[in-house]
Amino acid sequence: MTLSQNGELIVKPLETKAGNYGAIRQAITNGGPNPVSAEEAILVIKLIEAGVESAKMQHTVELAL
Repeated sequence: MTLSQNGELIVKPLETKAGNYGAIRQAITNGGPNPVSAEEAILVIKLIEAGVESAKMQHTVELAL
């Protein structure tokens, strides 16, 4: 992941959690509880949109969280 702080680019690995695909499958197929909160889903959408814009514009995109 590349971040920008005060105009300085910082490149660092992005730690990720293992997916809980079983819980997602249960939510979809059996009406189980949604393992992803609305807030988490919104954050993921913002990250994806920032990545798309960054790739399209060929520059770092500032992301307000």
